[in-house]
Amino acid sequence: MLVDLGADTTTVSVYAKNILRHLAVIPLGSNNITKDIASLQMEEQDAENMKLKYACAFTDNDDIDNTQMLPIDAERTVESRKFIEIVEGRVQEIIENVWYQVPNEYVDKLLGGIILTGGGSNLKDIERALAKFTHIEKVRTAKFVTPTINSNSEDITAHDATMNTLLGLLVKGDENCAGDEITNDLFGETTPKTTVTTADLHKTPRPINETTGRGVVQTEAEKLKAEEELRKKREAEEAALAEKEAEQRRNSFFNKTFRKLKEFGEKMIKEEE
Repeated sequence: MLVDLGADTTTVSVYAKNILRHLAVIPLGSNNITKDIASLQMEEQDAENMKLKYACAFTDNDDIDNTQMLPIDAERTVESRKFIEIVEGRVQEIIENVWYQVPNEYVDKLLGGIILTGGGSNLKDIERALAKFTHIEKVRTAKFVTPTINSNSEDITAHDATMNTLLGLLVKGDENCAGDEITNDLFGETTPKTTVTTADLHKTPRPINETTGRGVVQTEAEKLKAEEELRKKREAEEAALAEKEAEQRRNSFFNKTFRKLKEFGEKMIKEEE
């Protein structure tokens, strides 16, 4: 099971035999922990700072110091036990919702265990909390994607799991649908050799064999061309059908009889003249 702990949502993916069997997005994330801490009468930014500095997903009761006070700012403090209870209460709720998403037929078959990713996976002892509430011993965190990522930005290359979803999508995007090939630093500010605008990409349609494959997104020009070809085909079919119906009417018994009577009448008139 892959659990992506994001800021506002948590995504749960269950795999069996390399096939995605279940996918769910839970509307709970690490921001909910921040908001819960803010309920202790502080600004959300102060709550976020306290979460990053003091929050822990699981703490043994014997390790809690009832006399310890955690500083909010230079003047205010909060009881350590109260802070811990608020954080762990929300973490437990998220984990219970995550575990509820596992289909019954796979509950005892997660041989690969649980893999965590996302910014929320940086919460201290989150692996321990998951193992405790799910009874899955094999829990590990994916801090970064395996392919090599070249970037000068520390936000991109930081091994903190916050960019894994984006980087994973880029890694899987191994086909260039339009435009020049990307080179150098993908995330840098290097100027490309040629500037290709969206309008340029839509001017010339690609060959038909390049636009009919599965998952290919057509440009506006290709859509217009396909619609025009479909319209011409429909008009040709309608014209052929109308011609066929007209031919059938001409060859019908009634029409043949009418034509013969008309020809006989015209012949009689000429003979009389």
